[in-house]
Amino acid sequence: MISHKLLNGLTLFTKHIPFINSIICIFYTIIEFLHIHIHIIQFISCLSLFYIFVLYILSYLLHFCWKHRLAIHFLSTYWFLSLIDSCYKLPISDASYTLIILCIAILFIVYYFIRNLYENVYIR
Repeated sequence: MISHKLLNGLTLFTKHIPFINSIICIFYTIIEFLHIHIHIIQFISCLSLFYIFVLYILSYLLHFCWKHRLAIHFLSTYWFLSLIDSCYKLPISDASYTLIILCIAILFIVYYFIRNLYENVYIR
C-alpha cells in the first residue's frame, strides 16, 4: 500500500514539474538562438521518451484535468520536434526553429485560455 505522504509527493511532482520543465525548454530555446550555451539547462531541458511516458501515465492514474496535461503535451511536442531536428536536421534556420517552438507554446497558452473561458461561461 502506498503511504499518504508518498502519494502527495507524487501528485505534486506530476503536477508542477511539467510546467517548470516547459518554461526551462522555452528559455533554453531562446538562449540557444542567441548562441549562449549553458550545459546544465541543456541537461535539464532534454527529456527522455520514458520520462514523458511516465508523466502521461501518472496524469491519467491520478485523474488530472486537461490543464495539467497541457504542459505534458507541450513537452512531448517539443521533444518530438527536437528529435526530428537532431536526426534529420530540419532545413530551417535557428531563428525559424525558435519561432516555431515559441508559436507552439503560444498556441498551447491560447488554447488554455480559450478552453478555460469556455468552461467558465458555458458550463455554469
